Amino acid sequence: GIEWFDDAIGGEGMVPSSVMMLTGTPGAGKTTMLLQLADSIVGAGHVCLYNTGEESLYQVKMVAERLGLTNGFVVGQDTLVSELLAHADHLRRANKGKQVFILQDSLQTLDDGKYADGGTTGNTSVRAVEMLTDWAKTNYGIVAFIGQVTKSGDFAGKQTILHAVDVRGQLYIDEEKKSDTYGERIFEVTKNRFGC
Repeated sequence: GIEWFDDAIGGEGMVPSSVMMLTGTPGAGKTTMLLQLADSIVGAGHVCLYNTGEESLYQVKMVAERLGLTNGFVVGQDTLVSELLAHADHLRRANKGKQVFILQDSLQTLDDGKYADGGTTGNTSVRAVEMLTDWAKTNYGIVAFIGQVTKSGDFAGKQTILHAVDVRGQLYIDEEKKSDTYGERIFEVTKNRFGC
């Protein structure tokens, strides 16, 4: 439902069973874009669970009001992937016939639950992506998450994650002074198994 976004990922929106990772430079608007997507998804008649590990529910409410979002997506704060997927399954059962989306801000705030003490390792995010991908493929759901990035906006996670996702989008502000798009926000799709 967001024309420029739909165009960038192939023209018809997100494909059921797909998983998208969004990366980009700090301050480029990744969270804002995910919130706008959540609102647009619900406006198009689907169900969207926006799960935040970066902000409190109150902060999400404040940003949603500032952005003028009115379609009423579901907001959660699940940190265990199993609880996030249970939440999404509950929404799936309660909304039969509707496409269910999970939007996660962000990947590094999730715990796959492997360690009883809540400890994490460099492979925690890999296992979390595997769980999210399995859910999407099994239930024809759609998952999009903000991936780990360095201060320069480069992907900071394991390469296994890049191979697991179907779509990778990158959001950044063009800082090349000689560029025709200098100072503009750019959304670039660098991987898309189902797009153009």
